[in-house]
Amino acid sequence: MSSINENTQHSSTEAPHQRDRESAQSELGAAPSPALSKRFQHTLRQESLAQPDRQALVPDVHDKSRQKVPGAMLHAGSDASPRIGPLPGLNTAAHIQTQAAAQARAASYGAASDLRTVGLRLRTFKAVLFALGLVPVARWVVLGVMGQLGANPIEFLIRSAGTWTFICLLVTLSVTPLRVITRQHALIHVRSMCGLFTFFYACVHFLMYVWWDQWFDFSAILNDIAQRPFIALGFLALLGLIPLAATSSKGWMRRLGRGWQRLHRLIYLVGLLALGHFWLHRAGKNDFFTVYIFGAVLVSLLVWRLVRAGYRRWPKTVSKRQAAPR
Repeated sequence: MSSINENTQHSSTEAPHQRDRESAQSELGAAPSPALSKRFQHTLRQESLAQPDRQALVPDVHDKSRQKVPGAMLHAGSDASPRIGPLPGLNTAAHIQTQAAAQARAASYGAASDLRTVGLRLRTFKAVLFALGLVPVARWVVLGVMGQLGANPIEFLIRSAGTWTFICLLVTLSVTPLRVITRQHALIHVRSMCGLFTFFYACVHFLMYVWWDQWFDFSAILNDIAQRPFIALGFLALLGLIPLAATSSKGWMRRLGRGWQRLHRLIYLVGLLALGHFWLHRAGKNDFFTVYIFGAVLVSLLVWRLVRAGYRRWPKTVSKRQAAPR
């Protein structure tokens, strides 16, 4: 009998706590009730953080009011998917709502594994793009086996590697405009691969020059860089690609923050240096047709970037002028 009385007394003391907890959980859709005591709010916060409500964390993509995410939740200075994590100082309801909104934004960027690009799954699209990136190497092997590299195979291979470097550079710069124009947000996931292919063919181009043309004679290479401007421009472009390739991973995006985007704007300077290298090289043989095509594409991409940057900054400038005292 004493045990029964103890159980009855224990359940009666727990009933108010349980009712308060249930009433508090029913109010999570809006804001925590100010009537709750600090102890119950702390307990509810610890329970919700330890085992969050799965239904509350499911994002509603069609709800426009939940698309706005605080700047602290987003990865600053990058086009990658936003990072989702708890913010200090938020109550449970605000934390859940912020997580749901951030997940909805991540879904709009295509962070899911079944994301599609141009009708293909992301993994399939990456595999196809990787295979296309190796087509020039396969072409060199086939032409070498068939003996169709021309009268000067070394010069042919060096020029071909340089041309494909420029093509990969233009493809890398075209990813963001294509993503914005076609609204294929999944294209952002292949930009790093295109940039690494650019660095790969640039290294192959430089290695062919150092090995087959100069035979690792570094004194001759330094004299060549000092006396021939187009080689100096190409060498500077290669040096500019090194930090871009080294910091192309998502880990470096998180470490550098806004500095990552500023650093990777260096690719436009690399493009101009590569165009100057290509121009001076073709000037010796008075062959500018390919240079004109590549130059037109590069200038178009630069103009698009400048126009888009000005369009995005114009509303802020107007609002500042209107808010300025007269």
